[in-house]
Amino acid sequence: MTVIATIIIPVLNEEKRLPLLFKALDKVIPASCEILFVNNASTDNSKKLIGEFIAHSKLHVRLVDESVQGFPEPLRRGVSETTADKILFLDADCLPTKNWAERMITGLDSASIVVGETENKIRKAPSDAERLAADLFHGYSEFCALARGHALPWGPACNLGVRRSCFENVGEFSSAAGSAFDIDWCWRAILAGETLSYLPKAKVQHRRRVKKTAFLEQMHRYGLGEAWLRHAFQFLDEQEARKPEHLAMDAFRRLSATKLSADNPLLAEAAAANAIGVIHGEMLPRKICKETRAAPPKAISWTSGKDEITVYVPGRGVTTLAGPTLLVWHAWQSGATEKKIASMLAEAFELAPEEAAHEAAHFVEAFEPA
Repeated sequence: MTVIATIIIPVLNEEKRLPLLFKALDKVIPASCEILFVNNASTDNSKKLIGEFIAHSKLHVRLVDESVQGFPEPLRRGVSETTADKILFLDADCLPTKNWAERMITGLDSASIVVGETENKIRKAPSDAERLAADLFHGYSEFCALARGHALPWGPACNLGVRRSCFENVGEFSSAAGSAFDIDWCWRAILAGETLSYLPKAKVQHRRRVKKTAFLEQMHRYGLGEAWLRHAFQFLDEQEARKPEHLAMDAFRRLSATKLSADNPLLAEAAAANAIGVIHGEMLPRKICKETRAAPPKAISWTSGKDEITVYVPGRGVTTLAGPTLLVWHAWQSGATEKKIASMLAEAFELAPEEAAHEAAHFVEAFEPA
């Protein structure tokens, strides 16, 4: 049978989580998909368990090793080990639900990158860290894919689909970006003209971290990643240069000013861990951030809501378009002249010819790089 997609699953010491993952894979993954586990130098029984799963599963399953531990390294190895045109990424602590793979694969027919919905799966008696993580990351996939928390859209690698041609255009995941490798890669892809689509029905269930120390370490890594991105994508940061401690306070305020209870001591600790990560990251990138990204030569856009797009214009920032102005944008992108745009604006907003001409000139100027 022809393999229509490869599902890459990195594994590092996941022996306790693998049995439930195996059960979910056998239940919902179609036979037309290949499953590729990448053992990232595990020291527990993960590799042995995967071998047993391969021996008993009816699915097409393979196992390869990647000795260099890290976030992007096992995924890069997985991509190099498959020739499939469509590649899906799934974390070992995520459980795919019914039709997840089929929806991701179909989504890649019309977009070069697809972001599935990552739901939280917590125990009946969750720890404080588990409960807080589930609350903080509720709706996170949509938040990321529609660029509601960052300058550009992206998707977490725990539930991501990519066309092989996209890697050929953009390049591989960067080790330098650390835990922000998926943000960095998706942003590079968007800036290179690739398209990203959010698939709310392509769901996986993420089993959140149980231990407080692991959760706080995760928040610290996110802070490091924020600082790295700020240095790598300097053209996206339109704010004046500020001291690391000021950036850290911004990070603290963003995380602590959530809908969650302000008197939650663990939330304060998480915000502090994230802020400290920003401080550390602001000090480190001067030494490790050697991959400064270039601004795109022209405006780029992405879907940011129903019947709505957001446009980033180099040197001018972002703006959201909907309704008549969205129609004008599409016309301009399709090669419409300034005269045609004036005509569309006159009709849509009942403008006099002179006023419409003025607004058309302003419209065109606003979407040209500064």
